[in-house]
Amino acid sequence: MEWSAPVAIRLQGVAAELGSLIEHSPDLISLADLEGSLLYMNDAGRRLVGLDPARPLDTVSMVDYVAPEWVERLRHEILPAVRDTGQWQGEMQLMHMVTGERIDVSRATHLVRDDSTGEPVGFGTVSRDIRQQKRAEQHFRTLADNMSQLAWMAEPDGSIFWYNRRWLEYTGTSLDTTRGFGWRSVHHPDHVERVEAKYRRSIAAGEEWEDTFPIRGADGSWRWFLSRAQPIRDDEGRVVRWFGTNTDITDLREAQEALRRADRLKDEFLATLSHELRTPLTAVLGWTQLLMIGTLTHDERQSAVDAILRSALAQARLIEDMLDISRITAGKMRLDLRPEDPARIAEVAASTIVPAAEAKGTRLEIDLDGDIGLMMVDADRVQQILWNLLSNAIKFAPPRSRVKLKLAREGESAVFEVSDNGPGIAADFVPHLFERFRQADGSSRRSFGGLGVGLAIVEQLTHLHGGSVSVETVLEKGSTFRVQLPIVREKQ
Repeated sequence: MEWSAPVAIRLQGVAAELGSLIEHSPDLISLADLEGSLLYMNDAGRRLVGLDPARPLDTVSMVDYVAPEWVERLRHEILPAVRDTGQWQGEMQLMHMVTGERIDVSRATHLVRDDSTGEPVGFGTVSRDIRQQKRAEQHFRTLADNMSQLAWMAEPDGSIFWYNRRWLEYTGTSLDTTRGFGWRSVHHPDHVERVEAKYRRSIAAGEEWEDTFPIRGADGSWRWFLSRAQPIRDDEGRVVRWFGTNTDITDLREAQEALRRADRLKDEFLATLSHELRTPLTAVLGWTQLLMIGTLTHDERQSAVDAILRSALAQARLIEDMLDISRITAGKMRLDLRPEDPARIAEVAASTIVPAAEAKGTRLEIDLDGDIGLMMVDADRVQQILWNLLSNAIKFAPPRSRVKLKLAREGESAVFEVSDNGPGIAADFVPHLFERFRQADGSSRRSFGGLGVGLAIVEQLTHLHGGSVSVETVLEKGSTFRVQLPIVREKQ
């Protein structure tokens, strides 16, 4: 082994101690004086950078095989740092001296001191070829950038140093603003402290982390994510980094909530159905037993028959409503479409509700434009729409109040309005008003009967006729339902 004098003599002992370990190492190992002139390089290093074995080392400087863009950093940043602190570690690029190929390396440079005086005499450097690792990382990042999940990587201490493109695009942030623990800025303030505390506990323990929380998107909206981080360990079991993902589960959570809500509604509906069917049935059984005993007077027998008939009709209406909902849901509702006079349909619907209005002392006002035109509709089904709306208005309006049925023409549509001066509908319930089995009070102990399907039937039948239904309501002042159906031609 030959050395350049005079510094090489003082470094000779360093190389001698390492002996064959240096010569047989797969990494580039070199010694240089304080000016960066090369004093020694092992065979693996010569092959890595393409240094001619016959070329004298005293003609080679460290900068000769460093990629041009790294030369200034080597001279003015890295070597001064080694002189000041005794070492430097990091990644950089070397250059093959023949082909000019860039070589990514992980490099460690240490200051070498004279054993006797302690004075600095040169630099010892170990460089490991990491091109294959870099290619694998680039391949990984390409895959990660194109995956549907948000992804990120963190240092052993949990500090995030990389996000995939999907994460940056979703949050509308940059790596500079969210590096480290900057991700806190896009986490919901109600969750961020809890999330960070749990994350740090998992990092400290070196255990897999999992949590669920909302992350703010670039548009300002919040979506829920299931987040996980896995520790990546080296051969000795030490955590060298963390790989994490955030999976959007907003739609799944909403679907699960919808299922839970549907399950609650089903239970409420079954309880309501049981109650609604049992009530008229109890009346039928009670009056029937009294009739069989034969102790009723003539007037009492007539009252019994009337009560049984009302109860049977009420049960028939409940069953018919259920059948209608079933037909509509299954797409089996058939309409018998004919040219019909909307005023005539409204008159028939109003006449069927008069007894219920009189029984409650409700004043029924009717205002019908008799010269609107003809609609192509199923008259029975439109009457059912109006009957349901009028029945609801009378049921929920206070005694001796007013319910109004109005018919007018607006453009090419006939508009039916049913209004009342009842209690109105709470604003938070209005969006659910036409849903099946939904009632503002869904308990079996509610003040008013019904299955909660009447307005759902109204909406579905209206849509089947190519029309629309809407509501305007004010608490304590009443509600107005508008049914709009197309006119097909003028009356002859």
